[in-house]
Amino acid sequence: MTNMESASFAKTNIIVTCWNALEYTKITLSCLFDTVHHAFFLTIVDNGSIDGTHEYLKTLKVPSNCKKYTLITNVRNLGAGTAINQGQKVSQELGVKYSCLCNNDLFFQDAWLELLEFEMDKDETLGILGTLRPAVWAKHHTSNQLSKTVVDDTPQEFSIKQELERFQDGHSFEETGKMMVKINGGGVKYLRCPPDAVVTCCALIRNTVSGKIGYFSDSIFKIYGSEDIDLSWRLHAVGYKCAILMDVYVHHFRHKSTKASNLNRDKYLSENNFRLYNKWKQTIFDFLTSEENRGVKLEDKFSSEEDGEYFFFRKIQEKINFLAEYNKNE
Repeated sequence: MTNMESASFAKTNIIVTCWNALEYTKITLSCLFDTVHHAFFLTIVDNGSIDGTHEYLKTLKVPSNCKKYTLITNVRNLGAGTAINQGQKVSQELGVKYSCLCNNDLFFQDAWLELLEFEMDKDETLGILGTLRPAVWAKHHTSNQLSKTVVDDTPQEFSIKQELERFQDGHSFEETGKMMVKINGGGVKYLRCPPDAVVTCCALIRNTVSGKIGYFSDSIFKIYGSEDIDLSWRLHAVGYKCAILMDVYVHHFRHKSTKASNLNRDKYLSENNFRLYNKWKQTIFDFLTSEENRGVKLEDKFSSEEDGEYFFFRKIQEKINFLAEYNKNE
């Protein structure tokens, strides 16, 4: 079967990146197989795991609608961005329409991939499409809290089952997904990039964007952090839309690989935020100027933790205090 013939049966190569956290990898793949009912390709990049992940993945049994399973094994952790680019190369070889980037700590609503593909098929200018997930802009379905807060406040000793049950708050996962969609409004949420971005814990990307932006991840970002923000900003800069499909809920347990691997997240986030800022400084300054020109009070945007659009700006500001340089230049 040729690449073009295989692509007609499967539109998407699902790229799952792993680094330890084996039990979460198992639940992610099990749920993925249960909730994708049409043809797909699967590429898993094991980024130097030492907890039995590689042995598990070597003998992984995939369902019949998985048309090809590719396992890439790195002897050491080459970083999230490198792993994503390795998966992107496989997508290019397969000739598929889309790549779906997935972390290894997810739990999926039924038919999630089909819904993402359907929305992307409708608009050729849509470059990347994420899902509703625990975030500062997403309300929890039963409490008055933000969904991200509910996840982050989960006791560390909880099992995966306990984590899900705590978040679901007495409802099934499918009920939870529907309630999350309803309380957060549903539909397609288009983003301004910057300041916003699609987090690639679960995101569908149009493979033809590589003709304009090259690899999904810029090699300047090392190990962890900022590569997904940069991706959305690069896509937006060359004319692609970036959006969230608020009709699909994918639960993200958050940071399970980095915690299981004892990664110093703060160190890498600080370093990569600095790289992101240096790369995009003029664009950021131009954006802030345009905001002020239309009457936006920047101090309100940077002080409100519930302003989801400025979330990444606030995180960069915490590490760098770039507003001081911006105000000085003004």
